[in-house]
Amino acid sequence: KSCAFNTNVQQFLMDNCPKDVDYNEYKVKDMFGREMYAKDVLMVTTPNSLKAFKFAYKIGNGTKEEMYNYWKEIVQAEGNSFGVCKADKASKNPTLADGTPTRAVSYQILNSLLASEQEIHDLMKIEIDYIDSIKNDNKAFIKHLKMNANNFNSNSFHVQMFKANTDYQFTQLFKEFKKRQISNYVADIKGGSLKIEGDYATVVANPIEMLKKAVNSSYEVSGADATLKGNEIYTTLFGFGQELVLHRNPHTTSSNSFIGFNTKHEDLVKYMNVTKNIIVINNIESSICTTLSGMDMDSDAVHVSNNQTLLKVVKRASKYRVIVSAIENVGSVEYKVNNLDMAQADNKLALSKTSIGRVVNSGQLAMSVAQHLRNNNHPDFDKVMRFNDIVAKLSEMAIDSAKKTFPISIEDGIAQVERLISPYVKVDTSLFDWKEASTLTVTVKDREKA
Repeated sequence: KSCAFNTNVQQFLMDNCPKDVDYNEYKVKDMFGREMYAKDVLMVTTPNSLKAFKFAYKIGNGTKEEMYNYWKEIVQAEGNSFGVCKADKASKNPTLADGTPTRAVSYQILNSLLASEQEIHDLMKIEIDYIDSIKNDNKAFIKHLKMNANNFNSNSFHVQMFKANTDYQFTQLFKEFKKRQISNYVADIKGGSLKIEGDYATVVANPIEMLKKAVNSSYEVSGADATLKGNEIYTTLFGFGQELVLHRNPHTTSSNSFIGFNTKHEDLVKYMNVTKNIIVINNIESSICTTLSGMDMDSDAVHVSNNQTLLKVVKRASKYRVIVSAIENVGSVEYKVNNLDMAQADNKLALSKTSIGRVVNSGQLAMSVAQHLRNNNHPDFDKVMRFNDIVAKLSEMAIDSAKKTFPISIEDGIAQVERLISPYVKVDTSLFDWKEASTLTVTVKDREKA
């Protein structure tokens, strides 16, 4: 099980073949030190990708090498067939006039931005222009319906009716449908789904260094010698020589934003066949994975944007340091193959998903309170922002809780954050009519304010 990337492995091996050796005779070593012809290498991966090693104790003397040989026999007997679970893909959203892709950012990201009202308005420019276009141009609206058509809505019906006779746009049926669709679209935006310049890209870290290690086991690299250095990134989604903003979900606080400098490197151009939806990062002497909520290289994706307003706002939050969780796990979880342990593992996985949701929600509540305090120049703004230090640590723990055991209860941590925030959360009870009954009924007086 691995996240694989299209690379020119054979070209790399040819370029690194010793000058006094015929390439057809050039040999490299596998993970067990056994020689193999470089010309036969089709893929370079890590031992962690071979999940069969977890069951090595079942084969022969229980060594990983025996399991590897057994695994190869099984795979060859099945025709060397591999399955692809998912692949990188481009946004289906409309592109801008210059071809720039657009992709929605989550409400968590928007809520963590220390932005002014005008800056939020600037971030909404693409959506405002889009709404104006589908309101005032029925051809643009039909294009919108086509793009969002599926088996569960009636978009295709209205598209076909318009295609058969454009006068269909003047019918009451079409007008009412259009009004509902635009209203629903605006409601989604109010919910925090806001498209800006950018798209999601699958992450790969230091692939050239990995290839170098594959041909030379003694190879060691420092940050100064890496292909990409510091905050440098490599993506063909945008032009080189500019700063780009990276975000990943789950996202809890303002410090979960990373600014990378898009850098062209000849080795990456030569050996990496990246699409626009793959991004190469540097993870050597870098805080990028910690910054982006414990990101790893098992097909995690980041939202990449060159939006200048977003860049300006994220830079403003750079004073908030990267939050590092120093909470050590007390060991991996061991399970036996029986119904009881399978049920416990299943429950732990379910609890992990619930915990991640609760942690993110707590973080968003803290961010909402912090934004309110900031807008009112309240002296406790920085204090509440620090509550998210706890949330960020809890987030990393929640993600890993299915595989690791921690000395701290995640549920207790969430409860602590909620207690810390509660003094700042107030409800204006004058907005409601309370009626005593066996089931409490609440009538909202002023729905907009509520």
